[in-house]
Amino acid sequence: MENYQERLSMTKITSILLCGAENIIALPIIRSLGVVLPNAKIHTFSPLERKKSISERSRYIASRHYFNSWNDDFPDKLKAKIQETNADILLPVGDNSVRNLASLKEELKKIVHLPPLPELNIYDQLERKDLMAELLTAYNFPNPETWHLATTDPKEIDADFFPLLLKPIIGSSGDGIIKINSSEALIEKTADIDTDKYILQELIPGQDVGCSVLAVDGHIKAYTIQKVLGHKEYGVATAIKFIDNDAVFEQTRRLIEKTGYSGVAHLDYRIDKRDNQPKLVDFNARFWFSVLGSKAAGVDFILLCFLSAFDVPFNRPEYKKIIYFAGRDSLRYYFKKIFSPTKLYQNNSSVYTDLWDRIGDPMPELARYIK
Repeated sequence: MENYQERLSMTKITSILLCGAENIIALPIIRSLGVVLPNAKIHTFSPLERKKSISERSRYIASRHYFNSWNDDFPDKLKAKIQETNADILLPVGDNSVRNLASLKEELKKIVHLPPLPELNIYDQLERKDLMAELLTAYNFPNPETWHLATTDPKEIDADFFPLLLKPIIGSSGDGIIKINSSEALIEKTADIDTDKYILQELIPGQDVGCSVLAVDGHIKAYTIQKVLGHKEYGVATAIKFIDNDAVFEQTRRLIEKTGYSGVAHLDYRIDKRDNQPKLVDFNARFWFSVLGSKAAGVDFILLCFLSAFDVPFNRPEYKKIIYFAGRDSLRYYFKKIFSPTKLYQNNSSVYTDLWDRIGDPMPELARYIK
């Protein structure tokens, strides 16, 4: 990636405005930019909250700015902050920031550089779990059995389908997902929720695999594929191994091509052990928690987004088949390395962790324990 770093230096970026730093996914992005572009000032722009988020406590941030709500004063305040911070590039982080910047991109690109962003209708089609299920069915892609809860009578779902996952139509990082083991439990749970905001999805037996991409107008410019080795319940993966999987790549390529998608995205698949087919269960049209793992494997998606924003050409990078640990899994790895070396993963893969990124930027870690 050294040549890409040299190309990036030619853009002479001095100011970065990061939109959506209230999201924990912003933290690895901030840390990466602080290392890759040490002379550039990083500014954050987030919805107003009672206190700074964990991500906003990073030592790499030069200034923090806020707005009242996404639907109120966001567009006008965003344009004002672009001018105030002399931002060379505007980078969205979470779901709300990607969606709102996608809706404003035609006017924003007149005053600031933007990374590739999806069309608003494509974003909604892929991010909304109900619409994505319809899209996959229309394209005849393998996908999990999915029910629209608002139009489904729980009593009519065959008992053989259970357990099922109750999922918010809009959501990410496993938030709000509940495992439902029986029709009776489903009836009881649906009595307490707004069924218009949820779907039911088949719990596919098999292996979790993710595919991370950067695409421009339906063409994949960079990607990595990773097998999940560890995560907390239905949340973000904290232990992954980078692998090859032709079926996952081909399905991802076809979906990106058919939708004409632009931007970064992380696709969550289950490799169904019943037929060995990858089945897409979530499409996240944003950065992902293990983006530093992709960087360690040789694909710096953040840097490549910046190159794309400045129309700097690059070849699709290769990635290494490493293992990456984040969060508590990185601590467990070093603990085992010291005290139980025989229990470590027995393979030829190199191991990387986020521990040194956390040590070099300690305040966000301390903030996790401050009430």
